[in-house]
Amino acid sequence: MVSDSLWIWLTLGAVGFQTLRNAMHRVAAATLPVASATTVRFIFALPFAAAFFAAVLAGTGRPPLAPTPGFVGFVILGAVVQTLGSGLMLLAMRERSFVVTIALTKTEPIQVALFGFVLMGERVGLGDLAGAALACAGVLTLILATGHAALGRTSVRPALLGLAAGGLFGCAAVAYRAAMLSLPEGPFFVRASETLLAALTLQAALMILWLRARQPGALSRMVSQWRLSLGVGGAGAIASQMWFAAYALQSATLVSILGLTEVIAANIASARYFREPPTRAEWTGIALLVAGVALALAD
Repeated sequence: MVSDSLWIWLTLGAVGFQTLRNAMHRVAAATLPVASATTVRFIFALPFAAAFFAAVLAGTGRPPLAPTPGFVGFVILGAVVQTLGSGLMLLAMRERSFVVTIALTKTEPIQVALFGFVLMGERVGLGDLAGAALACAGVLTLILATGHAALGRTSVRPALLGLAAGGLFGCAAVAYRAAMLSLPEGPFFVRASETLLAALTLQAALMILWLRARQPGALSRMVSQWRLSLGVGGAGAIASQMWFAAYALQSATLVSILGLTEVIAANIASARYFREPPTRAEWTGIALLVAGVALALAD
C-alpha cells in the first residue's frame, strides 16, 4: 500500500535534498569558519520550516499540538547532538573528500539501533541488523577503497571526526522520533513539522548566541553570502521535513538503513561537481551497501 511505503519515498527524497545541501554546505565551509558554516544550516532553514508548519496547520485547520515534557527533553537532546555532529562533519570535509566524509557519517545504523533500544525500547529483527551490518561493510569498503589516499597518508583524525558525527546524527534521529511520538495524537506530518520547527528554532538561537560571543561579525559574513546560504537552508529544510516525516512513520533504524543510499548520491555528486570519480573498489562498496539496504527492507 502507498501508506506502507510512504516512509521509503520520503527517505529517498530526503537523501536527494540532503546530498544537495551537503554539497553546498561544503562550499560554504571552504569560505566560512566551521561555527559560521554550521549556523548557516540552521538559521537559513528556519524560515522554510516555519512556512511548512504554517501551511500544514492551514491545510488541516487545527492548532499546534501541545508540547509535553518528553517532547521538550527529546527535542533539546536531538538539537544539541545534531548541531555538534554538523560541526564535526564540516571539519572532516575540510580534510577529506566529500564522498568519504559522507560515507564515514553513514556508519550509523548499528548505533541508531542501540540508541533506539536505550531511549525508546525499540527492537529490530535479525534481518534488519544483518542488513545494517552488510550496508556498513559496504560503507567501510568505500572508506578503505580510498584508504591510502584518504586516511593513511596523514592521520586518522578525519575518520574519527566522521565516525563521531555519524554517532551524533544517529542519536539525534532517535531523539527526534521519540519527540514526535511524545506529542499528543495527530497526523504524522503535523508532528513532523512541529518537531522540526522546534529543533531549528533552538539550534538557530544557540548558534547565534555562540557566534555573537565568540565570533563577532560572523553573522554579517553569512548574510553577505545570502544566495549560497539560502540554498543550503532551503535544501536542508526540505530534506529535514522529509526525514522527520519518515521518522514519524517508521523506526529510526530502518530509516537510517535506507538513508545509507546517500553514499551513492554523494558518489554521483563527487564525480559531477567535485571531480572525485569513484574507483572500482568504491563501486564494490556501493554494491554491498545496496545489498544491505535491500536485505533490511525485505525483512
